[in-house]
Amino acid sequence: MSRMMMRALALAVLLLAPAAALAEPSRDPEPAPDAATLLARGDGHRSRGDLARAIADYDAALRADPTLAEAHHRRGLAWQARGDRRRALADLDAALRLRPDFDGARASRRALGQEIERLGAQMPLQPPARK
Repeated sequence: MSRMMMRALALAVLLLAPAAALAEPSRDPEPAPDAATLLARGDGHRSRGDLARAIADYDAALRADPTLAEAHHRRGLAWQARGDRRRALADLDAALRLRPDFDGARASRRALGQEIERLGAQMPLQPPARK
């Protein structure tokens, strides 16, 4: 190849490279949703009865902001709806530790405590006899 053709080829590459870069769309990953978005999405899942997905979104919100009392409260409500009173109680207590003035979490904690007492009153005092 002649020297002139090499220069022309190099010039063509230099001129076309920016155009090729512009034609290729950016493949940057989408930013992770913030805690408020995750809470709202979790609420949507919980309202539709998809408690596993709701809990996953509340978990993600807590990873984004571990001090978010509202995420503990809502996850506690989801655990309660699944029948896991131990985890519900732990989350409601965590919400109240973070925000002692959180009336919603206090009301939920009181209702759960009453539910647990009611269930405890219905349990037999003696374990069933073994056969």
